Amino acid sequence: MKIVDILIVTGQACLIIPFVWLFGAVPLTALARPKPPFVLSILSGFAGISALTWLSLRVNIEFTILLYLYEAAVAALLAYLLLRQRHRIAEFVGGIDKFPIACCFIAYIVGLSCVHILPTLPTDFRFTSIGNNDTFIYMKAADFLLNGHGAGNISGIDLRTLILEDVTGAIGFVAFVAHILQLNTVDAVYPSLISVSAATATCAACFSHRWLKLSWPIAFFVGGIVIFSLFAIYHLYCCFLSQTIFNLLLIAVILDAAGRAEFNDLDKRIVAGISVLFAFDVLLIYPAFWFPAIATYAAFLAMLAVTRGDTPYKTISNLAFAIAATSGALLLVWLTFRKRVDVVFRLMTTANLDAAGWHLGIMDPAGFIGLPIRWVETATLNDAGIAIVSILILGAFLIAAAGFKERRLDPAMAPLVVFLGSLLLYVAIWLHDGAVYRQWKFAASYPSLFGFTLIGSALFVFNGMLERSGRIWLSTLASTQLLVASIASISGGVLLAKARNVHFPEKQFRSLASFDTRSEINDVVIDLPSFQERMLAIVFVRQKTLRFPEPTYFGAGDKSLLATDLPKASSITQVKHAN
Repeated sequence: MKIVDILIVTGQACLIIPFVWLFGAVPLTALARPKPPFVLSILSGFAGISALTWLSLRVNIEFTILLYLYEAAVAALLAYLLLRQRHRIAEFVGGIDKFPIACCFIAYIVGLSCVHILPTLPTDFRFTSIGNNDTFIYMKAADFLLNGHGAGNISGIDLRTLILEDVTGAIGFVAFVAHILQLNTVDAVYPSLISVSAATATCAACFSHRWLKLSWPIAFFVGGIVIFSLFAIYHLYCCFLSQTIFNLLLIAVILDAAGRAEFNDLDKRIVAGISVLFAFDVLLIYPAFWFPAIATYAAFLAMLAVTRGDTPYKTISNLAFAIAATSGALLLVWLTFRKRVDVVFRLMTTANLDAAGWHLGIMDPAGFIGLPIRWVETATLNDAGIAIVSILILGAFLIAAAGFKERRLDPAMAPLVVFLGSLLLYVAIWLHDGAVYRQWKFAASYPSLFGFTLIGSALFVFNGMLERSGRIWLSTLASTQLLVASIASISGGVLLAKARNVHFPEKQFRSLASFDTRSEINDVVIDLPSFQERMLAIVFVRQKTLRFPEPTYFGAGDKSLLATDLPKASSITQVKHAN
């Protein structure tokens, strides 16, 4: 029954972010003074997982051994806190704000579980895919980290190199989740994606409540725009896990910093620590977006420095520190991950960064702010022009109306400034690159992430006006319209998935693991008709050498395999007939 599947996935997803926080918070609480902020603990957890993955591949130590050592160290430090620093346990859990946040997080997870599972058939795996193959890379690469040896079992491919040059930390995160929850990596990818997505929306809801002064019910729906708009659902169905993880870290850092009362008084050790962790967390993101991600963080720190300084000297001092912290992060990346930096430069300087089948037109900015627009994959600048101009005018009005106090930018408006700036940058990228893949990836990374700030800031400004005039019912009406728009957008996402979902029969694909037990064969030729079927079949054969007559992400294929019988080889030609 689907209700049982939804409950299972919900339960799994609810545990993931708390584990990441735990693995970052315990070492920081035991070793750092004062108590580390919650955001710093999350950054530390993801950075630790990324560093373990990179270290495992660089020095050729089994990933599971490093995980066990990591767990032992965390357990030892937790025991130390309990035995010798018991008074600090209150600090350890004191930064978690309690019931409303937990309710938002769990509710988002339930909603995302439904969105993923409802379009599937009873015989399918518990995930929805509309044609993108990133998910299968995560499944195979994470399984290799946990169970593989040498270079892996794909002919002509060294999976160690592939993981090191790709989204290293995100692949390690899936392996970490599979290890912690004792799941097959096929079953770990989507709970991971759901948990990280829900945490991202929860950050947005927390910001909307605390700094935009919205009630928790309204803040809940504003946060939901981040993951339940039609564009976000499309993003989710494509399983852009690395991007989603990095979005979580970026929004957590920016919203945490924006929420601090005075940048002048911010402990610069915390900013320096975040910058160092940020350097390791770039292992989580698609390499072509390393520098835009770090540049976004640097620009935000610079904006805080300029707008929070009480005196010209303090402003210059803050700005110098922001530049130094970001430069230090870049230097650390360059010194530690030289080969990956080379990959980044190669991607950035390649004339064509397009991907087959992903020639996408400009994204209608109305979709960024959660409006249930019709999904258009071939839009032009003229189609989106009215929305762009309207959003910029409204954003400028909101900043003018509520963003300036004592000639300084209110921290509550900072994410709105980030959104408007990223929107302008996105338009510039589209004008330069046209309908290619990288402009769409940028749209999914930045404008869509901070699009909620426009609606949230509008409610912040208009609610204040309406409360002063006593017309509370108008505020209630605006909030109700937001709820209706959110439901409409979610419904559109589910209908999109029902129309485009690729079905993968679970029992038949899992039966492919039996090829590893057949001693009479050495090679398995995967000759399935669809690209997606070939990619998923790869995950279930761990030991036999895999070869492909047709294209996969691992190469163009070797059609000569169809005409030549390999000695001691077997073919997978139909999943439903697999033994």
